[in-house]
Amino acid sequence: MSSKATRPWIAAKVIHTADGTDQIRLTTNTATDREPEFSPDGTRIAFTSDRDGNSEIYVMNADGTDQTPLTDHPA
Repeated sequence: MSSKATRPWIAAKVIHTADGTDQIRLTTNTATDREPEFSPDGTRIAFTSDRDGNSEIYVMNADGTDQTPLTDHPA
């Protein structure tokens, strides 16, 4: 994942290659998941989500598994 041409891109719950191919759905909830960022080593993705009723920060593995909240703010 060293070049921008091969670096995966994430939009709203889907990850795919820079040319738009090889799409993989990462989340399956009805919430809004946004602002994804890969970890420096490319193994994790941090993102924000309103799945608990307000905006929280989550992290997951790059394949979409192990989605874990990092914050828990009251609504």
